[in-house]
Amino acid sequence: LFCTVTSLTIVPGVAAIADRFDAVLLDQFGVMHDGKRALPGAVECFERLAASGKRCVVLSNTSRRRAFAMSKLPALGFDPDSLAGFVCSGEEAWQHILAHHRGQKCVWLSWADDFHAFQGDYLERTGVQVVPPEAADFILCHGSQVVRTSLDSAGEATGLETGEVLSAAAEAALAECAGRSLPMLCANPDLYVTLPDGTTGRMPGLLARRYEALGGKVTYFGKPHAPAFEAALRLVGDGIEPNRVLHVHCMAPPTHR
Repeated sequence: LFCTVTSLTIVPGVAAIADRFDAVLLDQFGVMHDGKRALPGAVECFERLAASGKRCVVLSNTSRRRAFAMSKLPALGFDPDSLAGFVCSGEEAWQHILAHHRGQKCVWLSWADDFHAFQGDYLERTGVQVVPPEAADFILCHGSQVVRTSLDSAGEATGLETGEVLSAAAEAALAECAGRSLPMLCANPDLYVTLPDGTTGRMPGLLARRYEALGGKVTYFGKPHAPAFEAALRLVGDGIEPNRVLHVHCMAPPTHR
């Protein structure tokens, strides 16, 4: 299914190799857009690929649900109707919660209320309650800014907005959950992201790494983990061989740094 890179060939653009492939997996951030605007040439390239009959599937590590993430594409110039599918880590995590943790209780590592990535209704239809660590069944690593132990509060800051040293509240919550051997679900394994203004944002993967260091077990959703690519290949369809699928991604490893 996957291969090891043994050589590197520089090509002038996707057009130079497009004929070798029947489907294209497109990273969202860093390939299609930067979070606020389409990258130069990206819309035109996408339109040409779709017009030529290539089955295009977007791969994203956003922790939001699929429909929410796809709704942002038109404003950036991309037509979601031209896609064969859209795989995002937030949707994969939500489906896992629905299948395996419905009606349970969790500590929610989240984004702040006023942050653009915060999706307040993320846990709707799962029956999951947000509770303190001592009452939780699992820990959901969905964002990196706050620790929520109730849906009625804004949560306690993790400390990652201003540095890489966790706040006492975040460290205590992770230690309590690890001590109780609670499973963590990480809906975005990225470590860092380069923001449109050039600054570096810290991502949920850092909290997951810390949880593992404390002895906790983490299930990751999204790139670079195999299930994300397997889900994308299912959307590509059975009639296309894996060696006829091109993955266009940013050169940096999926820390987005």
